[in-house]
Amino acid sequence: MKKIKIITVLKDRIRNLLDKYGNMGLYRIGLLLFNYLQHKQIKALYQEYLKVLKNKPKNAKSILFFPSGFYQTLPSGKFRCYNVAKYLKSKGYFTIVVSPKLGKYQRKMILKNLKPDWVWIQKAYHPLNRYKYFRNYKVLFDLDDADFFNPFLRKIIHEFFKKLQIITCGSEFIKNYARKFSDNAYKIWTPFPVDKDKIFKVQTKDQIIIGWTPNNADANYESIKLLYKPLVNLHKKYNIIFRIDGRGVKKVGELFSNLDWVQIIYTHPYKLFLKKLKEIDIGIHPLNKTTRNLAKSFGKTLNYMNAGIPCVVSNIGENSIFFKDGINGFLASTPEEWELKLGKLVKDQKLREKFANLAFKDMRKELSLSNICKKYVLLLFGEDI
Repeated sequence: MKKIKIITVLKDRIRNLLDKYGNMGLYRIGLLLFNYLQHKQIKALYQEYLKVLKNKPKNAKSILFFPSGFYQTLPSGKFRCYNVAKYLKSKGYFTIVVSPKLGKYQRKMILKNLKPDWVWIQKAYHPLNRYKYFRNYKVLFDLDDADFFNPFLRKIIHEFFKKLQIITCGSEFIKNYARKFSDNAYKIWTPFPVDKDKIFKVQTKDQIIIGWTPNNADANYESIKLLYKPLVNLHKKYNIIFRIDGRGVKKVGELFSNLDWVQIIYTHPYKLFLKKLKEIDIGIHPLNKTTRNLAKSFGKTLNYMNAGIPCVVSNIGENSIFFKDGINGFLASTPEEWELKLGKLVKDQKLREKFANLAFKDMRKELSLSNICKKYVLLLFGEDI
């Protein structure tokens, strides 16, 4: 009888979530079912957090991180939350990343026990990442996508913008939008665990692989569609392969289905993806001009640069600020420019090597985890690390 009652309650809650939140309710339902199925494991996890809190050094400055997803499934959370927390911990700050598995009561008790100097909320997708639960704390809200265009998140994010002490934004577009509500919005690019300084040597090859590595290819269909003709024209002149490595490739697969020199794969886990990435000779990051794309930062371009892969990217948003056309990469706006600039890289080994090394150098300077964390700490504590 008890089991039947629990199932009935779950059904009612699921129905209410769908009625209230539509598609966004599916995320909430997932967390609800996850918590139900893993109740014992979550309870044990909560006890582990309480043990960690007891070991806080007396005078250590503390930051409590609340990501909207897990390390493995939320790329922005991995780079802008989990990695930042780990790095700051190595510098003497007391940092804890609160698992998205934990419920409202557990999160409340962790906050109460720690009394952190700062709370760090990374995105608003998690149903408990809401202002009302953090109103008594100093909060940094971090956002690297134009999630405020999502009708189910718009009011929530606007409230964060209006009421929180610090808003950190992944692009100029997001910063300018947030500044409509607050003067406390700052642009901080997504930090990346850049490899140690190195020099890339590009080998002579008979066949060049042009690579595109979207998280979801079909979500970027209009962007890659612009490159169909340029790629076809390039294949007539040069011995190239175009490789798409990503998920969601139904529409994109149909677009390139008649071309036997186009490879469509999905390499995972992440370590295997990075190994496969090294086979690519030129990386592309096409973005058609939409408000959402204007809000984006560098995406998988970070992986290209860290692996010594020269880039051709769309001339919009943060790309236009970081890349210096013809110096550390190519910027392209039209199909004709894409064809011309990709062609230059395909036939010029020395140019590929030049771009690879200069882009990596600029990446270490502007986007390394250590340099970006300095900016975060300056905002939070007004000090250097």
